[in-house]
Amino acid sequence: MASKPNEEPPAGIQGKGTIDEPYDQGNAPENISSKTAPTAGTSSQPISTTAKTQTPSAAVTAADKASSKEQKGESRGRENLKAPARPRHEERDVSPGTMPDGSHATTSGERELSKIEAGNLFRVDDLIAVVTGGGSGLGRMMARALAINGAAKVFVVGRREDSLNETASSVPTNNIIPVVGDVTSKESLQKVVDRVKQEVDSVDVLVANSGISGPSVPIFDAQRQPLPIEEVAKNMWAPEPGEITSTYAVNLTGVHYTVAAFLPLLNEANKKRPNPPTADNFRPRPQVITTGSIGGYSRVPLGNLSYGPSKSAVIHFTKQLASSLVPYDIRANIIAPGLYFSEMTEGMYKAQGKVDIHNIEGAWDKKQIPATRTGDEQDMAGVILWLTSRAGAYLNGSVVVTDGGRLGVLPSTY
Repeated sequence: MASKPNEEPPAGIQGKGTIDEPYDQGNAPENISSKTAPTAGTSSQPISTTAKTQTPSAAVTAADKASSKEQKGESRGRENLKAPARPRHEERDVSPGTMPDGSHATTSGERELSKIEAGNLFRVDDLIAVVTGGGSGLGRMMARALAINGAAKVFVVGRREDSLNETASSVPTNNIIPVVGDVTSKESLQKVVDRVKQEVDSVDVLVANSGISGPSVPIFDAQRQPLPIEEVAKNMWAPEPGEITSTYAVNLTGVHYTVAAFLPLLNEANKKRPNPPTADNFRPRPQVITTGSIGGYSRVPLGNLSYGPSKSAVIHFTKQLASSLVPYDIRANIIAPGLYFSEMTEGMYKAQGKVDIHNIEGAWDKKQIPATRTGDEQDMAGVILWLTSRAGAYLNGSVVVTDGGRLGVLPSTY
C-alpha cells in the first residue's frame, strides 16, 4: 500500500470546494525508488491559474484604454501620480543605498530609508544555496525564487536528473545547478557535497526539503465517517515495516544527514561575513531551512499515520538544531506548509476539478481553508525570500506556517 505520486487521499473527496480528507503537502519530495519505500513528488509543471476571458470588443476597448494611458505617460495604478513610475525591478540598481526611484542615497536620512526599501530588504544578492528535492514542487518554487532574485548559485539536489534539469532551464538566469543525489545515502550525500565544492567553497543557505508521503492508511470512508474498527486495524496492519520506516528514513534521517554533510560549508560562509559587521555591510548568518508541514501539528491525520509524526520530528529536530548551532553562528528555521499543488496532492485537485483554479480565492470552502484557496509559487517565494534575505536575518528557531489559516480550523497542537 505504498503511496504513489498521483495517488488520491485515502478517503474520498465530496462536495464542491471541500476537502473531506485533509492531505497537506509539507514538502516537495523527490521520488525515492526502493522495493519498500513509498514514493511521492510534486508536479514538474509550473503552477497554473485560470485567466479571465474577454470578448474581442472588450479586449479592444481595454487595449485602447491602455494605449491612451501610455500616451499620457500614465502607468497602471499611477494615474494620479505626477512622478514617473519606478523602473521595473530588473532595470533598477538595487545595491545598498539605492532609493525607491533608483537614485542613490546621498544623505544619512536617505541611506536609512534605502535599507527598508523592498528591493534591498528582500534581495538575496550573491547568496549560495543548496535545495534538496529541488526538482519539483516546493523545492522548485524555492530554487526559482532564489535564482531570479540575486542568488549567485542555487544547487538543486534530487534523484531525478530530468526533473532537476527542468528546474534549471525554467529560469533565464543560468544560476541553477542540478546535482543528482539521494538524501537517504551517506555515500551519495558525500558525492553531492564534493560536486558543490567544485563550484564554491561555502554555502549560505541549506534547504533540506526532500521528503515522501508514506503509505496510505485509510481510517475514514468517502463520506468522512469512521471505518469499522476491524477495517482500521486491517489498514494499519497492511503496510510492510519498511514502508513505515522509509517515511522516517527520508523525512527525518535524510534531513539529519543532509545537515551533517553541509555543516562545514555553512561554517565557511561565516568566515566571509564582514568582521566587524556594521549596519552598512551586514550579511545574514548562514542557516539551515527544513520543510516541515502543518501535518506535524494537526491532530487529524493528513493522509496517513506516519507522515504527520515524521514532520513533527523534523520540526522538533530543527528547533533543537537551532539551539545546538548557536555557538557556531549558524541558524535553523522551519517552513510548515499547508495545502500546495503537487504530485502528492494532484489526485485531490483533479477529483474536484480545481487543478487550474486551486489558487483562486473562492475555490475552496472557508471551513477547510480560511483563505479559500491553496498556496502557489508566489506564496512560497515570499516565504523563502523573507527567510534568506536581510528581512529575515533576525529569525532563528522559528516555524513559518504558510497554510491560508488551515491550522486554525483543524484540531491541532500549534
